[in-house]
Amino acid sequence: MSKNRFAVAAVGAVLVLAAPGLAGQTPAIVSRTGGTLFESYYGGSSGDVVGFRFLTGVDMTVTDLGVWYDNGNLDSPHRVGIWRRSDEALLAEVTVDATGTLIDEWYYAPLASALALVADEVYIAGALYGFLDGDSYLSAPSSLTFDGISKTTGVYPAATNLGFVFPAIASPPTNLARLGPNFLWEPAGGSGVDLTFSGKCPGMGTFDVSGATPDSRVALVYGFGTGPTTIPNTFPCAGTVLDLGAPNLDHIVIFTDANGDGTYSTFLPDSACGAVKVQALDLATCAVSFVRAP
Repeated sequence: MSKNRFAVAAVGAVLVLAAPGLAGQTPAIVSRTGGTLFESYYGGSSGDVVGFRFLTGVDMTVTDLGVWYDNGNLDSPHRVGIWRRSDEALLAEVTVDATGTLIDEWYYAPLASALALVADEVYIAGALYGFLDGDSYLSAPSSLTFDGISKTTGVYPAATNLGFVFPAIASPPTNLARLGPNFLWEPAGGSGVDLTFSGKCPGMGTFDVSGATPDSRVALVYGFGTGPTTIPNTFPCAGTVLDLGAPNLDHIVIFTDANGDGTYSTFLPDSACGAVKVQALDLATCAVSFVRAP
């Protein structure tokens, strides 16, 4: 994946398609009715994390975090995270804005590495809102439809802990959530092929593949927006569904070692940052990884 191929592709991208859902991935909060708009909880300059506490029903893999679209008027980027309640550890975070993938009422951005959550554990999803960021969240929806989780309760931070911190205080049980955050998940296990990104964008970035077929080949396929897109008959792994929109099937091939691991490093220009989405395709089994974005 040369820097020229990334640069040309990024400059040529003029449309990011919103999809009804990423292939194989499910929103935790599927739908809601009602709710009251608030700009922030305390109104301090450093912002407040609001969201919801939830109980996992299955072992799951979280791939993307999202933020509510504010009735189509999302103005500012928001940090979104997932914490474990038992030790208040921040497990994953990403910044989401209106350039993300819009699914129903939430914009989503992919995590650099997928997050594993175990069944029957309590976690918290939270998003940071500032008083002057121009955006609002919904508190106390009348009803929620969710998938893979249950027992949701709205949360907010202690007055002395402002900024992007663990939201320790639970709302009354009648407040089902502060929306706010959401996330996309898949059942744990997946295809076994994992793709992670490290480094800088712009700058040198590295894509690492693990869990692929040993001593074989893996294709790195990239595109803009999300699919699903089915690989046509004239390419390897025809019929395989990719989670990429209009992928460039002139892919980069990397070779795996005896452990099924491989790596690829390249220079990423500014035009690729947040625009290019990459997926690994095991050319021996046609298994695919989650989508990653530099």
